[in-house]
Parts: sequence; C-alpha cells; structure tokens
Amino acid sequence: MNPIETLTCLDEFRQELHCQQEKIACLEEAAQYLSPVGDGAGSSSGPSDRVGKMAGQIVDERAELEKMEENYSQAVAEAAKVLNLLSNLSEREILTKRYIAGKSWAEISVSMGYTHRNIRRLKQNAFQKLSANVR
Repeated sequence: MNPIETLTCLDEFRQELHCQQEKIACLEEAAQYLSPVGDGAGSSSGPSDRVGKMAGQIVDERAELEKMEENYSQAVAEAAKVLNLLSNLSEREILTKRYIAGKSWAEISVSMGYTHRNIRRLKQNAFQKLSANVR
C-alpha cells in the first residue's frame, strides 16, 4: 500500500469501527427489551430463546470489534510511520489531525489558524512529498 492509501484507509477503518459499535449497541438494546421480567412464572421458549441467541450474536460481534480495533491500531501505527517521513511540521500536523485524529478540514483550519486554501495547499504539498518517497 502506498503512503497516501495508508492514510486514507484510516477514515474507512474509523467508519467501520463506528458501525460495528452501533450494531452492538442496537443488539444490546434489543436484548434488554426482550428480556423476560422475572415474574416467577415458568418461562417458555419465546423471548428468552431470542435473548440467548442475541447474547451469542453480541459476543460474536464484540469479538469482531476486537479484531477490527487491532487492525485499526496497526493501521494507525503504519500511518504514523508514513507521517514521520514529512519534515515539514505543519504538513505533518495537518495530516495527523485529519487521518489519525479524524478531524474535519474545517476543524483543522480553525484549530491551526490557517485558511482552507492554506490547508489544501499544505495537504497537497505533503501528498506530493509522500508520493515522491514511493518512486
């Protein structure tokens, strides 16, 4: 994977993690909704079976989330190596905020006191330098 792809893949990883976390939260909420209210009556195989299946699914989804988080951590470490190739500290900071911290370009612009135009220029310069390192 080239350096720019290494950086841009982090956004996709971050979105996948978020979706997985939401999926688990929805399953947990649904399981809680279906949970029988221990009224002392004997339980049939209705909601409790579904809760049991959901519990198994939640465990599986959490295991998947753990794998995804491990892959994301590795991707962040790779991205950090890529960013260390940049000697210009502003370019490095901009790309770190965008790709590792997940900030929007507008947030970066405000936090660093640069115009959108300057942010775009610095990003382009950084990408050109990273592309030159591949050749």
